[in-house]
This record gives sequence, structure tokens and C-alpha cells, in this order.
Amino acid sequence: MTKEPTSSAMTNAERQAAFRARKAEAGDGVFYSLVAHPTVAQGMRRLARHYGKSQAEVLLRMVHDAENKALKGMTPAAEKEYYGD
Repeated sequence: MTKEPTSSAMTNAERQAAFRARKAEAGDGVFYSLVAHPTVAQGMRRLARHYGKSQAEVLLRMVHDAENKALKGMTPAAEKEYYGD
């Protein structure tokens, strides 16, 4: 049986892979890799700090609010098209 390296012996890539594997097993989400404009990144950091949340939590709230705004007043047919059903 092979012993997994301790966190101090792991490379950054190994730590990231282990983190993603734990999150995937727990069903905690899908990972995105993206490049954000510097003003977007700065705004995300400020909002997260202001609300005492993680940047992921801020993004989740922003998408939730934007979806609610988009769905407001939609007809059932438009909503069905939006969800792709």
C-alpha cells in the first residue's frame, strides 16, 4: 500500500488536485478556470471582504440575483426556453 504524501511534501499542483477531488466527491460544485479583467477581480475581492464571504459565495449570489432579474416577468414559454426544457 502506497502512503499519500503529507501536505507539506506535496507540490502546489498536487494540493490543488487533492482539493478538487475532495470537493468533487462532496458534490460541492464544478470548477471553472477563467481570466477576469483586473477591475472585475478587484471588485470581487472587495465585495467578498465587505460581506465577509468567499469570492465563490459572492459569484453565486450575483448569478442568483441576475437569474431572478432575468426570470422576472417571463412567460412560461420564455422560462421553458430559458431553462432549455
